[in-house]
Amino acid sequence: MDLLWFDGALVIAGPDRQAKIEHVPPGKMVVGLQFCPGAAANWLRAPVSDVTDARVPLEHFWGRDVRHLAEWVGQEPTPEKIAQRLEEALLHRLSGIATLDRLPLAMFRIVAETQSSSPPVMCRLSRALDLSARTLRRRALDAFGYGPKTLDRILRFQRFLQLAATDTASSLAELAVAAGYADQPHLTRETSRLASFTPDALRTELSR
Repeated sequence: MDLLWFDGALVIAGPDRQAKIEHVPPGKMVVGLQFCPGAAANWLRAPVSDVTDARVPLEHFWGRDVRHLAEWVGQEPTPEKIAQRLEEALLHRLSGIATLDRLPLAMFRIVAETQSSSPPVMCRLSRALDLSARTLRRRALDAFGYGPKTLDRILRFQRFLQLAATDTASSLAELAVAAGYADQPHLTRETSRLASFTPDALRTELSR
């Protein structure tokens, strides 16, 4: 989840279930701040599932004052200064933000720290947090925009991307196991579904 300043407007970039290629015209500047996992719902005062796979004007959540905020942010000439003003704007609103719900962060950490597919993610979460699968799915949709199974798939894919970008010696089969996939065919299927690329093509892109 990101808060983006782009071409004079403030936009919420919701969580994507598939990778999206954003096209930015030459000469245009994009500056963004990323929410911590599970925190965006508090700032938007809306479930994150409302913006899954979407780009939504911040005005939809914060009202017309966002137009003045976007103008004020855009008065700065550099990305660093724009980011600083975005941070100042968020800090100004911090007192009105509800206390962060710790459950989504706990869910995120359990999923992120476990690299094995056994037992299944829902079983791991249910045992660790003593909650039903139905409750876990509802809370995950509110906090992340999708259920625990999709969160698990995306975090595993991100682990592969990190490994592919830094480990040039290991084979794809070795990277697949290290990232938490059952085998290389499992990695190939998932990268095709999530990014529409083969693992080898992604590794080539990351090495450029």
